[in-house]
Amino acid sequence: MSTALPVEIVVTEGPDGSVAYDFPRRELGAWRWLSIIPIGGGMAAIGFISAWTFGFAGGLIKIFGPWGGLAGLAALPFLFGALSLIGVGLAMVIGRARLMLTDTHLIIIEQVGWFPWRRRLARNRMARLIVHASRNLSHSGITESTPLTNQFAALMAELPTGKPQVILLGYPRDWLISIANELSARLAIDAAIPELQTVAVPVTVVDDISTDSGNLDRLEQPADSPIEFQLLGEGCVFTIPARGVWKGSGGLFGFSLVWCGFMTVFTTFAVFGFANGKPNNDDALWVFPMVITLFWTVGIGILLASINMGRRQAAVAVANGRMKTIVSGLFGVSRKEWELTDLQTVRKGPSGMAVNDVPVMQLHIVPREGTPYGLLTGRDDAELEWMATHLRRQIRGETAAMTDAGE
Repeated sequence: MSTALPVEIVVTEGPDGSVAYDFPRRELGAWRWLSIIPIGGGMAAIGFISAWTFGFAGGLIKIFGPWGGLAGLAALPFLFGALSLIGVGLAMVIGRARLMLTDTHLIIIEQVGWFPWRRRLARNRMARLIVHASRNLSHSGITESTPLTNQFAALMAELPTGKPQVILLGYPRDWLISIANELSARLAIDAAIPELQTVAVPVTVVDDISTDSGNLDRLEQPADSPIEFQLLGEGCVFTIPARGVWKGSGGLFGFSLVWCGFMTVFTTFAVFGFANGKPNNDDALWVFPMVITLFWTVGIGILLASINMGRRQAAVAVANGRMKTIVSGLFGVSRKEWELTDLQTVRKGPSGMAVNDVPVMQLHIVPREGTPYGLLTGRDDAELEWMATHLRRQIRGETAAMTDAGE
């Protein structure tokens, strides 16, 4: 079954029926030098955190005794973040991947030297395998692949909720298509065994930045979607409610709370320190307020941004040959409007942000001239595909087909 796989991928079948796929080290070529950025950034962050924490905690120990050293614990989340950056950089230099398919799970192993990082994905939760490979969109509207975009692609598994999970990153597109077909074939065969409770997993190949990028037709609304959809004659309206700060901010709200909590502890102990003892350096009397203000500004900015993401509401309407969007949030209301004849397509596309190396997607409204307009960042992929499908049909004038699908 694995004869179609590239020779670089080593396949090992175990006596228990499991199968392992060992990938070689990622061949990034000159792009490997980019690892200097996360590695250097992580090391610089560790140096700064260490100097700042030990200096700060040391001063508090002099004032409050051993209990003052507990303030140093607030730096642990930032230390873990810095170590994660270094791990990403090392993965770029010496990282390799291994997949293990067992009776119940697909085990994903990222090996960085002697240190493995394991993730498990239940095989009966994989609704679809998707290979993402970005392409460039030329000024003429023709998509062109490049050696870089063909060399570094992503294999993802779509879960029943519509939210994708990364399986592999940074390997050639052709390799990932081969392994996706291999996994799909094995799951299809195993689906004949009732006790496994799995189904055949189809494979979809997506070019992220093409004219029809992310245009996976999805006519039915996801079961757990709170979006309201109405057909209005030759138009339609999507009403998108707020998701709440925890879900809508993609983890940014929790990070802001950790940041502000650390700054609260830090500021409190520092103020007590200044109040109960003269600092060794008089310059600290004016340097400290500047530094503390900078860090508080960052924390409050992240907090406000996450609240805005969680409170955003939107509406997308098509009527009288025009498409209109309204997005309201903490900082006001934004309105956009286009003639349908001036639009090229509507698609799901990357927002430019990523969480745990997974691109955060949004809805792209693409005009024939000018840059795409993005909104609904962080919504579930299935929701974005569903909305894009119906809005594309409106642009193409396929209202009859759309009405039939909605009935």
